[in-house]
Amino acid sequence: MLGPKVNLTGRNEIRLSTHAILSVDHGTVSSLRWIDIHPGATLTGSGTIAATTYNNGLIAVTGAKNPKLNIHADYRQANEGTLSLPVGVDGKPAFSVRQSRGSPCHLDREGFQTFIK
Repeated sequence: MLGPKVNLTGRNEIRLSTHAILSVDHGTVSSLRWIDIHPGATLTGSGTIAATTYNNGLIAVTGAKNPKLNIHADYRQANEGTLSLPVGVDGKPAFSVRQSRGSPCHLDREGFQTFIK
């Protein structure tokens, strides 16, 4: 668990293997390569992910106040992966992705639609 506003930087990739849990409390997780969430692993909390993210496990956006997870790179979710989002939080997206080509992609608060601008 990373404390409030604590950052984690991986020189190479960051791998969350089966049964691993990484909790982020409004901090930043970054890697020069990517973050790989294996089946059975969990990334939970709110904050920023500054690396391409491969989700084969669970990403759960949580937090007491305005939970939001920003990914500042590509996001790829396998069929086995799960993205869990809160519903009805101030009408703002709880999850956003800024892909490497620069076009933002947002999931709305219900998680049913994707908006690309």
